[in-house]
Amino acid sequence: MKSRCRMIMLLFLLLGELFPQKILWALSWEEMIPSPALNKAKQELLAGRAEEALALIQEARVPPQEVSFRHLLLGRAYEALHQPSTALIHYRTAYFHAPNEMIKALAYLERAETYYRMKNYDEAAIVYRLFLKNFSFPELMPRAHLGLARCLGRQGFSEEALAHFEKAGNEASALLGKAVVLHKWGRYSEAAEYFQKGMALDGDLFARTEEFLFYYGANLLELGQIKEAVPFLTSKLSDPFLKNLGDLYLGRAALKDRKFDQAERLSLSALTASEHRIRREALLLLAQTFLAAGKKEAARQAFFEFWSKYPMVKGYDGVLLALAELDLNAGKTEGASRFIRELGFYPRLPEDTLNTLQGLILKLKDKDPQRVAGVWQGVGRHFLLTAKEPFLLVMVEVLKDAGRLQSDLLKWLAQNGSEAVRRQSKVALVRLKIDQGQWKEAEEDLRSLAASKIPKDEILRLQARLHQAQGDYVKAGRAILAVKKMETADLALLQESLQNGVEEEAVLRVLEKNAARLGGNATVFLRLADAYWIKGKRKEALQYYQKVLEFDPLNKWALLRVGNSTEGEEGKKMLAKLKEENSWEGRLAAAYLKEREIRSLMEGGR
Repeated sequence: MKSRCRMIMLLFLLLGELFPQKILWALSWEEMIPSPALNKAKQELLAGRAEEALALIQEARVPPQEVSFRHLLLGRAYEALHQPSTALIHYRTAYFHAPNEMIKALAYLERAETYYRMKNYDEAAIVYRLFLKNFSFPELMPRAHLGLARCLGRQGFSEEALAHFEKAGNEASALLGKAVVLHKWGRYSEAAEYFQKGMALDGDLFARTEEFLFYYGANLLELGQIKEAVPFLTSKLSDPFLKNLGDLYLGRAALKDRKFDQAERLSLSALTASEHRIRREALLLLAQTFLAAGKKEAARQAFFEFWSKYPMVKGYDGVLLALAELDLNAGKTEGASRFIRELGFYPRLPEDTLNTLQGLILKLKDKDPQRVAGVWQGVGRHFLLTAKEPFLLVMVEVLKDAGRLQSDLLKWLAQNGSEAVRRQSKVALVRLKIDQGQWKEAEEDLRSLAASKIPKDEILRLQARLHQAQGDYVKAGRAILAVKKMETADLALLQESLQNGVEEEAVLRVLEKNAARLGGNATVFLRLADAYWIKGKRKEALQYYQKVLEFDPLNKWALLRVGNSTEGEEGKKMLAKLKEENSWEGRLAAAYLKEREIRSLMEGGR
């Protein structure tokens, strides 16, 4: 019998050496064991008597070509005795003593599968990858692809996991594994289809595999079949990982159903998990539960703990937004600004995050405008999208004192905005350069604008602004007078021209005509009033001084002019009111009152 077993083994070894790629190794290594002593130990293992099996293996004396089987059995025995690290050593030794490539490959797979059972998915994936790189036995490839796919699924690499599940074939274990990964990836309907296919192929495998049962329940939960899902997620689970994950899933469902107490309890339970990812997601769920329940202090504390422990993980951008909003609502603009700026480290932000962030920036503008520039410096690039043009135009105004930040934004709009916005931005850029004293660059830009579709009036306004900045008031006045359709902003340029005596009659006429049409301000009407006063046209001047007082009832100069020109008690009251002011207008009002008193005495003496 012993010699017969040895002959069979030698035949396998010979065929393996001659045809390593062709031979069909339908048998597992357990069925290749030639030694009666090792076979007896194998039977003890199958009967669940690991210690007896271990003693038999250690006593067995085998020839060199069978040493590999001895170590493979030792590995199985130590695994049964819950000593996986020792088992790994023996699987490695089996590899080095393997009599052919097939046994090497099987020893390699044992190592990978042991790492997987130890939940050391990183090491398991490495060994599976090395197997696929170094071996090419067709009958072992599905097993290796299935093992690697399961590791990748556990690591969260869903797309790559699915690719390996495809290569693992159409066995029930592959289909059910694929269903689990599709569920984790959020493709719930597809996952449900593969669960059904796998269950139809091998219902027993599904029923005895806790992982498949659990994720089937989780899939039902996501598809809205809560009552059907709960038994799968709340039954006695031997795997602590799945138990804690079940608490997490049920907690999310409770939050969605606004059952805050239940969601809080389940979140706290999931927080006891040993798995890092579950603790992280449970903490986030707890923070969201507190926030939804209106417990803002507790919510901020939980969000802050997440922020400090788990930077740049999934959901971190939402945590930053939540912290920023909580701080903004509490008036803590410095903290809010810090959390908003941190979003700038992301290469891109999803649309819903951008929309929320936009609202926070506008809220910050109202509460603490001085901090907006710093925030924009951090996150502004995320908003450089044509769809965000209306918001960007608002930000141009908000950043008017931010120097380069406004300039860079205008440059982007000048290149990427709609046609009207491109024109508007080019004009604004020239205006900005004029105000910043970059006159040479402004002149060059003006020449290029003149050749574009920018309206002639806009060019003239920019020329007037540039000449005025350079102190050439004559050219500035001529340019602004050439504008055909005056706008409110032009009144200031006309006013400056009038003040500097440039083409006084023409400017006065244009200013007077357009001030009434455009609804000028107190400064414009004061300039008109003074111009008429100097010309000796007191009646027209007084009309405009009265107009000034409509806009600014406490304007001292207008009060002085009107008070001194108005006879009787009304004028006297105006001057008396000004006299109380500690200013040159007050002193002048006192002099006018004295003059009136003297004039009154003189007239009375007559």
